Amino acid sequence: MSGLIKVVERTFTDAMEQLQEGYVSAVAATCGVSAQWTSRDNHKYDVELVRQPVASSEEISVKAQLKSTTGISMPTGATHLSYQFKSRAAFDSLVMPRGLQKHILILMVVHKDQSRWTYTHHRAMLLRHCCYWLNMEGMTSEADKPTVSVPAANVFDAAALTGILDRIEGGLAP
Repeated sequence: MSGLIKVVERTFTDAMEQLQEGYVSAVAATCGVSAQWTSRDNHKYDVELVRQPVASSEEISVKAQLKSTTGISMPTGATHLSYQFKSRAAFDSLVMPRGLQKHILILMVVHKDQSRWTYTHHRAMLLRHCCYWLNMEGMTSEADKPTVSVPAANVFDAAALTGILDRIEGGLAP
């Protein structure tokens, strides 16, 4: 890396959001899914991931609420990570029982040092952090700021997104 990146503290959260949007868009593109971003978070989701119909089938989609944090680390060998919601409303919207239109949480864990988010070389650009996903439908909590346990195995990648959409298409939970 050639020099320290100057970060304006008030834009740090915006930068985390932009990094996560790039990650999710790249995963969607890898498996041929379109990412349809919402400009307002009125319905408690940030993106709808849509798989276009094949032959006579209907399109299949899942809506996702994105959360990003620097407050969690993934220790080697950890099987889960804990994420605490800042508000009850965000939790409630994800646990609500739903019919056909399913919602998931996509959680990105990033380093506090913004200069460590990516590494660029002539042959590749590496994103050094990871997103995890969780189907929260039906979960309960009495806390004002609920905490969820996200399996480390739930890495959000093209295979995971394809599996989520396949399960929804088959009438199952994501």
